[in-house]
Amino acid sequence: MDAILAYQLKEEAYFEEDQPPLNSTSGEVTLANGRTYSLADPGQRRTMMEDSWLYYIEQVTAQSRTWIHRAGHDGLLRAA
Repeated sequence: MDAILAYQLKEEAYFEEDQPPLNSTSGEVTLANGRTYSLADPGQRRTMMEDSWLYYIEQVTAQSRTWIHRAGHDGLLRAA
């Protein structure tokens, strides 16, 4: 393969408020990014969700770069 046009990570991403940890309005939760958020504070819940997406994107990007590098397609890593 000479070129890869794009990678699609997920069609539509969303949070489900009836699933943990969003189904709780008390306590704290520590996520994979190492940060702890208060579930009682609507502002921290919002920040938690935003930080979760950023962490997810950063992790998938880093792994994609590793796969591309291992496949010998380093030229694909240039910024557009």
